[in-house]
Amino acid sequence: MGRIRSSEHTNAFPFSCQESVLLLPFGRRSFLPAILARYDHVALDVGQNTDREVYNLRIGDQSITLIYAGMGDVCTANALEKINSNGGQRVILFGACGGTVPQVRVGDIIIPAGAVRGEGTSRYYQPIEFPATMDVTLTHALMTAAHRQQIPFHHGYVFTTDASNRQGAEIYQQYDQLVVAADCECASAAVVASTLRLALSAIFFITDNITLDNPDDRKRRGLDIPLINQGFNAALDVAVNVLCCRHEINY
Repeated sequence: MGRIRSSEHTNAFPFSCQESVLLLPFGRRSFLPAILARYDHVALDVGQNTDREVYNLRIGDQSITLIYAGMGDVCTANALEKINSNGGQRVILFGACGGTVPQVRVGDIIIPAGAVRGEGTSRYYQPIEFPATMDVTLTHALMTAAHRQQIPFHHGYVFTTDASNRQGAEIYQQYDQLVVAADCECASAAVVASTLRLALSAIFFITDNITLDNPDDRKRRGLDIPLINQGFNAALDVAVNVLCCRHEINY
């Protein structure tokens, strides 16, 4: 079946997208510079009517595209539409999230199996009964790469919300021990990617957890915290290694 295109009225600005894409939903002032500092890169022109930033990263003899989308489901869906329109084929959603069970500590890594659709964007693409699951092959590749690099991780479901500043423990208590973390993009990313026939998986690092005893661990913090920095770099290594080893992903 052919690619599903976005509405013509969006007048999407074309850019040179690689087949493999690292999608960063937030962290323009922290995560984005930290990624760019690690790799040779070229900034791409994506027009004046967007806050999105796009780079092609050179990693050894391969290239991948890095897209800073902006936080939230709407921005993530928009970025996936543009990836689809410009030739991307496989996407890894990379970023931070908050733990929701005590066994998930600050700095830990999560490779989600799927997400609870607590947001609204995905309903424009599929009815609520449609599962928000990750691409199995790409997820297996992430898990295999983490094992090979001896990087421990959690594998489970996350809860995606559009209102993280308003929703609290009650949404996680409803799914007690069934979700391991909460984020603002995973569910919509999974549903949109499935609709567009893009292969998508995700890898996150934990910046906070409302169930932990230490008050500081319940706060959202950044790369200046050693454990978070360590998790960021470990998760990034896994994601980039998978995106650069296409011969090991059997599509």
